[in-house]
Amino acid sequence: MQTLNALVAITGDRNNMVWKIGLTPAEILLLQGLHGADSVLQIEPSGEVKREPQEEIARLRMEYPLYHERVQNIWRDYPGPAFPVKLEHIGLNPALLKPQEAAKPYTVSAKSA
Repeated sequence: MQTLNALVAITGDRNNMVWKIGLTPAEILLLQGLHGADSVLQIEPSGEVKREPQEEIARLRMEYPLYHERVQNIWRDYPGPAFPVKLEHIGLNPALLKPQEAAKPYTVSAKSA
């Protein structure tokens, strides 16, 4: 399962943002449901984790105990092999992804006087 890093605008407020690391595609769907469709942005892949869909649902239930029903809705909407394990499986607006230019390293050169 792919892991991702992203900024999350709490309740959709762009003045109240937190950086989340190690998110999964299913967790991004959950956060979008909680905070708004465009509340998760600057999404960038960060790695992979070996986790079955059932394990991910159990993890989300533990991580978000007040939202068991919303977590269950992800399982209902993406049953079995349809469960999103990659970012491209959830059909995100490309504007929510981190621009490639921002991810490229940059160099600074200083000229001697």
